[in-house]
Amino acid sequence: MFVLLRYLRLRAAAIVIQRFWKAHAQRRRYLRMRVGYQRLQALIRSRVLSHRFRHLRGHIVALQARARGYLLRREVSAKQWAIVKIQAHVRRMIARRRYKKLQYEMAQRREALRLLREEEEQLMRQGVPNASDIARRNYKVSPFIGFFKKYVF
Repeated sequence: MFVLLRYLRLRAAAIVIQRFWKAHAQRRRYLRMRVGYQRLQALIRSRVLSHRFRHLRGHIVALQARARGYLLRREVSAKQWAIVKIQAHVRRMIARRRYKKLQYEMAQRREALRLLREEEEQLMRQGVPNASDIARRNYKVSPFIGFFKKYVF
């Protein structure tokens, strides 16, 4: 009976050791498996996050390109408007100068024609033949006087 009792005690002790060993081994396998799943989850999450980042970065870059393009087009449009305004002012200034010059030239031509007519009339009153030719030689008026007569008077 002593042997049987000793056997039962040893058997119970072996069962306890086996139970703790199996629990320990199972816990180690579980922890290894959990670490493996955690690594796999981390890898998948990093890939998903990386894909999402690249996708969103593409959208952000496209948005930035559109915004820069809009701002640049607006700036170019403003500069072009300013250029057109400057050109208009310069052209207006040039046209005014030309107009004033034409006014001055027309006034001179009117004065020359008036003096020419007075000279002609005076020579005609004196009874000089070819009075208009002589008056023209004296005042050296342009041969275009007849052309300007319709615009002056």
